[in-house]
Amino acid sequence: MTDQVLLTGAGQVGAQMIQLLNRDYGIKPVVLDIQFDWSYLDTVVDRDSFIAVEGSVLDSQLLRQVMGDYGVRRISHSAAILPMRVGHAPHPGFFEVNVHGASQVMFAALEQAVDTFVMFSTNGVYQFREYGVTEPVSENYPTGLGVHNSYGNSKAAAEYLLKELTLAGRINGRVIRPGEIFGPVASRSGEEPIYWQAMFNAAMSGESFSLVGHPEHRLDWVYAKDVARAAVTALMADSLPSFAYNVSYGKCMGIYDIKAALDRLYPGNRVTLDHCDRGGWQFPLDNRRMIEELGVAPAFDLEAGIRDYASWFLGPELLSEV
Repeated sequence: MTDQVLLTGAGQVGAQMIQLLNRDYGIKPVVLDIQFDWSYLDTVVDRDSFIAVEGSVLDSQLLRQVMGDYGVRRISHSAAILPMRVGHAPHPGFFEVNVHGASQVMFAALEQAVDTFVMFSTNGVYQFREYGVTEPVSENYPTGLGVHNSYGNSKAAAEYLLKELTLAGRINGRVIRPGEIFGPVASRSGEEPIYWQAMFNAAMSGESFSLVGHPEHRLDWVYAKDVARAAVTALMADSLPSFAYNVSYGKCMGIYDIKAALDRLYPGNRVTLDHCDRGGWQFPLDNRRMIEELGVAPAFDLEAGIRDYASWFLGPELLSEV
């Protein structure tokens, strides 16, 4: 019998994980989310491909009930307050949800004899400001609490808890640290699309869009489907040699690279960059451990990711006209 899986979070990567669990493992996962965005999910997965449970990771009674009722043995925990939704300034949700909520899921998992626990973390746990970067950043680079990084600090605290529980033999914990994720994603009602999403959408639909005064955000970008594949692989593996895995494309890119790719794919598009300062990472995340130990190599470079995004955004009928 295949172990039952619980996913916390049905967002950008969670939706892709549902597809992979269905297709590659024959698993219909239980998915816990505080509010399902069906207008988005219905464009990515079938409703009968997972068991939807609406609720919060702060509800310890619900967590125990769900894990017990469905016999959950493997958990992927991605539910979190993200800076792309609330900004990078200190926010109470970072610690209420990302630390307290994560610990609630972990201790409920211990009580229910869950075997494997994969936590979505962030490259923000690396102490770049404190130590500087002179080469691609491996998982052995120092992590911990840093200055001016409340989101990264919340994830670092949760990582340390999971690591200690793993070292104590209480659970089989794994952490993935993605780069900057792009791919199909919901735009919440009343909110503007994320800057890269606005660029994509405008180029694909032939509309005008100008990104004004935005930093280049030269980061290690990685496509959502590659992140999902790495996460599912880590989740379903019975044993792995390491605790933490960078999940990245292994190359730094920014908005100027996005613009150049859009120009190649959609000549004559009306996306412009106005007074956007250059800057960002000089070195990417080192993804060799992901490739060598998980056996997952990135399948999508920037252009391939944009083309795949277009197939979701435009749909097959409109895509054939582009």
